[in-house]
Formats: sequence, C-alpha cells, structure tokens
Amino acid sequence: DATCLIRILPDACVGTYVVQFPDPWWKRRHHRRRLFTDSFVNELARTLLPGGTIELITDVEDYFQLAQALLDAHEALHPLPVDPSHHRDATNFARKAHARQAKTFASVHQRR
Repeated sequence: DATCLIRILPDACVGTYVVQFPDPWWKRRHHRRRLFTDSFVNELARTLLPGGTIELITDVEDYFQLAQALLDAHEALHPLPVDPSHHRDATNFARKAHARQAKTFASVHQRR
C-alpha cells in the first residue's frame, strides 16, 4: 500500500512521483480504496522537494478528473504542460490501452 509508505517519509525528500494507471475501483462501495484522496495528495505534496513533480497517466477519464480536482485544489501544487505520449508504452497497462486505441489522460503537477 503506497499510502502507508508515503506517510513515513520525511518532508521534502522525493523528486518525482509517477502514478501510472491507478485502479479506479469502479463499484461505489469500493471507492474508499481509491488511491487519490485528499490525504494522499497532502502526503504527496508534503514529501515532494520544491520543484518536484507528480506525474499521472490513466485511461479512465472519470478517475482522471477526480484526481485532477484534488491535485489542482492543493495550494502547494500547480499544473505543468504535459506531452501525453511521454508514458504511452511505459507499462503493460499503457501498452494494452494503446493497443485497443483507448484514450489516455496525463498530467504533471509541480510543488511550488
């Protein structure tokens, strides 16, 4: 569980987080298991070095929008321009999404 690990990290110690194709936990009763929550974004921002980044890529638009709302709302983070093809085939999930011609969504947020 990534959230448990991140909680024990000291402040400002990570240069980049790369989150690729997080599980969207489709069923409403499972939404509590989703990775992107207010507390998760707070922990990411706390542990990022100034200028550090959070890179996200997924093929689930609704979950991407939820994650973007949380990242955009955090006062220590701001969005950067991103090239969506940057991580296009970086993982097995990315290759599968590309093979079925699924649209992928990517973002980069930087710590101020």
